[in-house]
Amino acid sequence: MNNPLEIEFQPIQNGELPENIFTTDFNGIFTIQRPVFADERGDFWEVARVPDIEKTIQQPFKVQQINRSRNIKKGSLRGIHVATWYKLIFIDRGSAFIALVDLRTNSPTFGKVFNETIGDNQKTIAILIPPGFGNSYQALEDNTDYMYVVTDLWSPGSEVGISWKDPTFNIQWPITPPILSPKDEKNPFLESIR
Repeated sequence: MNNPLEIEFQPIQNGELPENIFTTDFNGIFTIQRPVFADERGDFWEVARVPDIEKTIQQPFKVQQINRSRNIKKGSLRGIHVATWYKLIFIDRGSAFIALVDLRTNSPTFGKVFNETIGDNQKTIAILIPPGFGNSYQALEDNTDYMYVVTDLWSPGSEVGISWKDPTFNIQWPITPPILSPKDEKNPFLESIR
């Protein structure tokens, strides 16, 4: 099993991107913004298309696991979790502050944080995250459902946790103090495990 903290930066050379997929200031992170169709019944949202993702990242995006994390309390914080797989994230209900930390070796944005607030009443987007990024988020509403589709199966030891309050990253969490799991509360600072 590969160590998520040893993933090398591999730049993606973007040609013409599929419609509704957008670059960010972080090579490898893309936002996907497809239309939402609403009427008196509710709405329909086609979150993403796998062929478009594959064209964007120039490799297969083989879905291995689809996960939902329900956050019953506003202020719940999960992460920072670093993994060796691609992850497509979106909010199905509620809203969340997303903080992604670039931990790829030799990346020009190493240690920098990508922030976005997404979900109901915010931006209805999905975010594609490459391997080697620390993923974390904080629910901004009660009953926020955070969805993520990944390209590998989770197994013990397949992720590395880093403290949500690591001063290296200086993430400005919107709600303090956060609600944390005992596991995330004990995650170490990056300098102690690198």
